[in-house]
Amino acid sequence: MKVLRFLFYLLMPVFLFAGLYTGMRIWYVILIAQILLVLAILGLNQWTVRTFSYTQTLDASEAVKGSETALHLSIRNEKPFPLSMMRMDVELAAPSENRQISFSLLPFAGKEFDFKVSMPYRGVYPIGITTMRITDIF
Repeated sequence: MKVLRFLFYLLMPVFLFAGLYTGMRIWYVILIAQILLVLAILGLNQWTVRTFSYTQTLDASEAVKGSETALHLSIRNEKPFPLSMMRMDVELAAPSENRQISFSLLPFAGKEFDFKVSMPYRGVYPIGITTMRITDIF
């Protein structure tokens, strides 16, 4: 994807100079279409960041060493626009069981995730979504 991003942005000044050199409108139309596409993707990414919401619940708020519980993660898009492609890190009690989920939500759609959480050690753990990255090419 980085190669496509590089080529996309590399072609923008090429189309500008082609338009300036030849005076043909088609080069300007392509350049404006590229600029509008970048602006639309940036707007969609801002929409995703500002309207993203989720709920996460644990079956048991306390557990003993060696037992298991479940983490229920529900992500909904109640808006009329799609959300960008996202990658989330879900942290569980055992570091070896941490998960990474990727998805994109359509308008008025949702995703449900269920994770088994085993308690291999004693202590207090932050469990749930830790980071969210938008992975669109722009």
